[in-house]
Amino acid sequence: MKETQEPLDNLDAAQALESIVTTQQQITTNYRPPLLLTIFASLSYALIVFSWGMTEHENLWALGMYGGAIALFISLALNIYTLRIMGVKPNILPKNKTDIKFHIAQAAIFGMLIIAGREIRLIGFEFAPHLAAVVSGILFGYLLYKYPLGGMPVAGDKHE
Repeated sequence: MKETQEPLDNLDAAQALESIVTTQQQITTNYRPPLLLTIFASLSYALIVFSWGMTEHENLWALGMYGGAIALFISLALNIYTLRIMGVKPNILPKNKTDIKFHIAQAAIFGMLIIAGREIRLIGFEFAPHLAAVVSGILFGYLLYKYPLGGMPVAGDKHE
């Protein structure tokens, strides 16, 4: 098969590369996971928090934690898969100080919700796991929708 096109000069190659970079930036700045996937992930995380708050010894609520963890893993894997199909690599691990602080703050908030839901129920407030699960599910869904690529955007960042 013969090549019928003439080779690109430097200007055409630079314009083609700039077009690819612009398209990649539009995809990363405008990407939101599918709404059903976001709802499924937040509900499965809420199930984990609720089941942990309700467990005592080895009862049936532990099965809810395992089922929620499997569902959460599947939904997050599907989210990463849809990103990969679009050609975007999400930040699974933080890469800069802002992202590290953001992830530590998330871990602290979710950890406090999980522990508080269980401990407050053991004190006597029976609806604490319900409340912790609702707050955790809403917060998880919000963070997944607002920061879908796993990192906090830096002010003035042009994704260069």
